[in-house]
Amino acid sequence: MNTIMAGFLEFLRLPEIRPLHLDFLNRKRAELLQRQSERQEAEARQQSERERHIRQELEAVPQRHRSRMR
Repeated sequence: MNTIMAGFLEFLRLPEIRPLHLDFLNRKRAELLQRQSERQEAEARQQSERERHIRQELEAVPQRHRSRMR
């Protein structure tokens, strides 16, 4: 297994392969960042939707007043 990995790493270091490999890594990194950004935006939308829903519920339910008797 170590021999196979060493051969693969040597292959990636070849001058004609290295730029292709770096382009591949950069594309994958950009895709990962895009997915993370989309996930964060979706979570933010869900959170704001939850907060809006809670505010609507609070507005719909009449507030109880404290009893004047103590």
